[in-house]
Amino acid sequence: MLKFISRQDYEFINSKYEAHKELDLNFSQNEIGIQGISDLLDGIANCYKLQKIKLEISKNNIGNTGSQFLDLAIGNCLNLESLEVNLNQCFIGQGASHIGSCMKNYKSLTKFTLFLCVNFIDASAATGLGFSLGQCQNLKNLKIDLSKNIIQEGAIGLGTGLGNCSELQNLSIIQYNNNISANGASGFFEGLQYCTKIENLNIGINSNKIEQDGVQNLGSYLLRMSNLKNLNIDLRFNQIQNEGLYLIASDLRNILRLRCINLYLFRNQLNLNKKQFLLNKFQKISSLVILQIYF
Repeated sequence: MLKFISRQDYEFINSKYEAHKELDLNFSQNEIGIQGISDLLDGIANCYKLQKIKLEISKNNIGNTGSQFLDLAIGNCLNLESLEVNLNQCFIGQGASHIGSCMKNYKSLTKFTLFLCVNFIDASAATGLGFSLGQCQNLKNLKIDLSKNIIQEGAIGLGTGLGNCSELQNLSIIQYNNNISANGASGFFEGLQYCTKIENLNIGINSNKIEQDGVQNLGSYLLRMSNLKNLNIDLRFNQIQNEGLYLIASDLRNILRLRCINLYLFRNQLNLNKKQFLLNKFQKISSLVILQIYF
């Protein structure tokens, strides 16, 4: 049963599905469950002319099965150019590994936004999600929020999968509070290095356990992104020390198109008496126009 829906959503339910080219539907907090999501997605599956979908389903208990229905439904929309799905707090768990598995068939899809916060997604599901996304080789803009799950070492598989998205130009991936270790973070960054066309990169990996070893090779991996212009990294609450950041700064000096860096560092194990020395390291990146480091 749908409890609170807008007029636009009601009109969709009672419309001729094949007429739609764009959909913006909000069924958040409707207690729709598996049967409700199945009925809704049956309708979307018949909208085979769709080019743009924005679907808000957050805070509904659709579970693993419901997320698989989603993948099957949008699998019929072969003309999709832009897709945004909010599945925050939907208890999908292992269902995350199925999301995007059909997207390799979307030859026109260039923009994908996916919210998966608080979903009990573990290492296996995160790895499966990375594999699925890696098949979407025409993507140019990708935004994913996986915060407050239990990804752990699954960050490695996620990064490896995303490394196959060779056409990406804009990537934002948020993974705060996921119990990611130094090994997980290093493997994640290593996978991303193959996205060589990225121009704008936003990584939120705060409140994990990546420590010194997790970031010491970050700069060398970013070196392969020779088109990188804007870099935003949130490393708060990670027990990182100064030495790893010195290495990052030294490597970034060789990315000649880099114009802007925003780096969030507070609540680490930094020696703030050497803060100016660290700033000087980053200021030697001659191509920079904007440098913001938050201690």
